Amino acid sequence: PTEVMRSEHLQIKDFLEKIHHEIITDTDKEITQLENELLEVLTNHNQKEEGILYPWIDNSASETEIKDAFRKMENISVENRG
Repeated sequence: PTEVMRSEHLQIKDFLEKIHHEIITDTDKEITQLENELLEVLTNHNQKEEGILYPWIDNSASETEIKDAFRKMENISVENRG
């Protein structure tokens, strides 16, 4: 499941970059279509995360692994969160 999720992260990033480009170039010609496509990918992505990925992690990871993962996430600097 994580391979699909990572692929969708790249799609989401691509849509955001395209929307950003439309905004800064002030063309706005494709922005509504891009926003709709982004929302479609985000909706499907969130459903998979909440319905498949998160329950899988909850059932697979030990309490220690979960706490360790949260500790590591808290220690990630803002610059490395890209």
